[in-house]
Amino acid sequence: GFVPGTVGNKESLSIYCGIFMLILVIFFFLCKRIPLKEKIASGVFLGFMLVSCWLMPLECIWNGLRYAWSYYCRFSFLVIFLFLFIAASALERVDFEKDKRMLIGCAGGFAAVLLCLDYTEQFNPRYLVAAFLILGAYILIFAVPVLKRWRTVLIGVLLAVEIACNGCLDFRQMFYIEGDRYENYVPGALRQSEDIREYNGGGFYRIEQTSARDDNITKCTPYFNESLAYGYSGISHYSSAYEMSTAEFISSLGYSDAVDFTIYDEAILPSDSLLGIKYAASKNAVEVSGYEAVSGLSDYNGKIIYENPYALSLGFGVSENAMEPIENGNPFEYQNLLFSSLLGREIRIFEPVDYAAEKEGEDLQIRTAQADQEGLLYGYMRGNAENLKLYVDGEYRCDYQCWLSYLVFNLGDSGLAHEAVFEGFWDAPENAEIQFYRLDMELFQSAVEELRNRQMDVSVFEDGYVSGSYHSQGEGWMLVTVPYDTGWTVTVNGLEVQTEQGAGVLTMIPVTDGDNQIEMVYHAHGTGTGILISLVSLGVWTACCILRKRTGRDIL
Repeated sequence: GFVPGTVGNKESLSIYCGIFMLILVIFFFLCKRIPLKEKIASGVFLGFMLVSCWLMPLECIWNGLRYAWSYYCRFSFLVIFLFLFIAASALERVDFEKDKRMLIGCAGGFAAVLLCLDYTEQFNPRYLVAAFLILGAYILIFAVPVLKRWRTVLIGVLLAVEIACNGCLDFRQMFYIEGDRYENYVPGALRQSEDIREYNGGGFYRIEQTSARDDNITKCTPYFNESLAYGYSGISHYSSAYEMSTAEFISSLGYSDAVDFTIYDEAILPSDSLLGIKYAASKNAVEVSGYEAVSGLSDYNGKIIYENPYALSLGFGVSENAMEPIENGNPFEYQNLLFSSLLGREIRIFEPVDYAAEKEGEDLQIRTAQADQEGLLYGYMRGNAENLKLYVDGEYRCDYQCWLSYLVFNLGDSGLAHEAVFEGFWDAPENAEIQFYRLDMELFQSAVEELRNRQMDVSVFEDGYVSGSYHSQGEGWMLVTVPYDTGWTVTVNGLEVQTEQGAGVLTMIPVTDGDNQIEMVYHAHGTGTGILISLVSLGVWTACCILRKRTGRDIL
């Protein structure tokens, strides 16, 4: 991370801030004119920050007391700031003429550090050569007498050039999608969100989509935060500080096998309805089977808006059985158990269907027969074979069994015969978990209607605040499709109530007979502690400033 062009990733970090700055940091600790106390304080602070980059318990402190997956050392900018602060302190004391030997020695020492680091874990050879060329240029500027007059200017120019080159290299590695594609996509996404808001005319709803701004036909995309970017509520989310219970719940429903972020690439009608996903933007109607195209709304970025006629409100009355945990690795059976627990009686909205699996070369072909009853056909496959390509009825659907891929896919009308082909399946079919289920539309519709008869009327739904009314036929429970969190303060008719977990992750609110006015307010964890620490730190800093003014010397 000390050479230009180095990008932090899952295995390495980058704290590059200019080779001249790093030379000055070494000079700071070797210069005899700098007080020992200042060196010790800076060394301890710098050492603590560097150790934090590799010692996981300390790294978690800088990540808000939680573990951040994937790219580590997200706080490296703080380490860089400390390097720059120490370098600036050294620059105040340096005399380029008197200290040129020491500066050349510091440059040589830094070269030795680079060689040692390259021995343990090799740098990109081109970037390492570039670093040595820059080092050589600085040594020439320090050593050649004829350059004395222009030394400051040359150092400034060289520093600007190396920082600019580093920026270009980093940009090429991290931002490889053309900017005009993003600029063309954003206005349409914003307009589509606004059109839905005007069409819906208020009230609670969620929106999802089956393709994102990179228009990746493999469907293996990390762009799951468009709801945050374009101002609507959804369920897909990508982060490195995951709320695991929510991700596990979404995974259990069959949207994907990932438990470190939430993926939405195809509709699963019962789960979509429970979670209040009322609208979906899609380029392919099969991916949102059960939804109905909305007439009168323009399509943007090639995506048509579809409406879910079965979408539920944010909250609805449920049985107390919903508090019981549900465990089942089969997403269809999990949804059967979930609906049963919500309604307080056994109901099977999904039923398995017969299929024939046949291996042909490295393709796994699965054929389903026509069903006698109306419904939608869904399926999934888990196995050892990875990085597959899924074809449904002869048409490519997505890449499958790989990072960022989804799990349950829709085949359409169960009254028709269908074929799913997994290209690149090298394993034996008996080693895979293959499931195809039919959604019983009649049972599903009756279950949704029963829940709709006891829905919450949402008046306000915004970040950190929810309010609405709910009429109950007796004392009981209402499930809100908001993840359970102790940060929520919930009042019913002005009285604070104790919430419980429903479906293992959602919020259950106790309600009384008759009308219930419900209000939910979120308070971020650790706010009070953070304020207290900040006040104490401010007090210590103020005291140091006062003592420094009175005594005329630094206290720390």
